[in-house]
Amino acid sequence: MAEDDEDFEEKLAYTFAQMGKGADAVNYMQLRRWISTQMKADEDVEGSGITDEMQKAATDSFSAHKRESDDMLGLKEVSDLLRELDLLKYMPDEIPEPEPEPVAEGLSAADLTKMLEDSHAESHGLRSEVKAATKEAKKAAGELEEMEEEVDDLTKELEAEKDAHTATKEGLAEEAEAHKAAKADAESQLEALGKQTEALEKEVEAHTATKAELDAAKTSHEEAAAAASTELESVMEEVRKTHLSRHFVPTMIILPRQARDKHRKNSKRDAFFAGDG
Repeated sequence: MAEDDEDFEEKLAYTFAQMGKGADAVNYMQLRRWISTQMKADEDVEGSGITDEMQKAATDSFSAHKRESDDMLGLKEVSDLLRELDLLKYMPDEIPEPEPEPVAEGLSAADLTKMLEDSHAESHGLRSEVKAATKEAKKAAGELEEMEEEVDDLTKELEAEKDAHTATKEGLAEEAEAHKAAKADAESQLEALGKQTEALEKEVEAHTATKAELDAAKTSHEEAAAAASTELESVMEEVRKTHLSRHFVPTMIILPRQARDKHRKNSKRDAFFAGDG
């Protein structure tokens, strides 16, 4: 069915009316029934009915095109879906003429038989569709359970990572506290060392000053000792000179006896000074 056909819109409307039995919207079961009927009548399609792959494609397409307001397909949505699934080929080439209204009289046995057969066929089709839908629902339920298990596993992994992150954060906080305490202790020790250094510098300054004073006192003492020694030598020289003058000069003007006694006395004194020298 070409979309440039001048009767395309009318044929689409006819197909839509066939799907929805004249309603203004088509649900999933009506769509699936129409597709199944067309495929069964298609000689180019191997087998009969809708395969699992076709079922999934139809389900995905219906979910993609359904209206949000009522989860059903309108005329435009049906057109988009048929185009997407390449099902426009099942639209009629010609719109059949409407059948005349039945005469208000009893139905024949053949008509009743046909209606009964159609009813059984439709019932069988519905049962097949329900069975397929149940199978699909179970499959979806299994996939949902697998997804839930994956979500649970991911949740556990995230919780484990969260716990590990919390433990790491706590460990870093403890290390930061320990580093802070160590820094404070180091600063305290540095401050105490600075005070000790300052005290030692003051002691060194005091020792330096004391040494300078001692050196000055020693120099002064040495100078005083040298002066005293010089002075003592001068005094001793004067004493020696005085002793000699007292020993020789008086002996020349005293009497012999007096000279003798004087000599003895002077000899004792000379011996005393000689011993000191």
